[in-house]
Amino acid sequence: MTTIQEYLNQDKNTEYIYIEGNWYHSMLDGGELDLSDFPNVKKININGINLKPPLTKITLKNLAKLEELHLWYTGLTSLDFLNELPNPEKLKVLSIPNNNFPKSDLAIFERFTNLSELNISNFSNSRGNQFEGKLTPFLKSISKLDYQNTLIE
Repeated sequence: MTTIQEYLNQDKNTEYIYIEGNWYHSMLDGGELDLSDFPNVKKININGINLKPPLTKITLKNLAKLEELHLWYTGLTSLDFLNELPNPEKLKVLSIPNNNFPKSDLAIFERFTNLSELNISNFSNSRGNQFEGKLTPFLKSISKLDYQNTLIE
């Protein structure tokens, strides 16, 4: 079986990485994904609902042009990838619902001052993202935020 890394390495000049949870992409293995050699990427959209095994790690350093990050149902358990982004102020969309992130407060999102969309929710009652705290203080520093989808109050 092909890994996501092997599949994506075919075109490192791409601006858009798209892995959908459909039949074709369900034949890809998750595991570790290092995107630091994809300098032109502006948008990443990975729906890992059918990845077997799920993603265990994603590396995003060197992605200076990244504007949108969508990681749905990937199985990720660490938010370290958010600290690797060289230009967090360029990120406009951060959508990371239904993963397995541990208990964390919302301070990790303070670096993303130009977000217009934030989605950190869980769509089911199963184990998933475990964010704690109130968005109110965070929202004061992000004036462009039009959409937030959270289950935090």
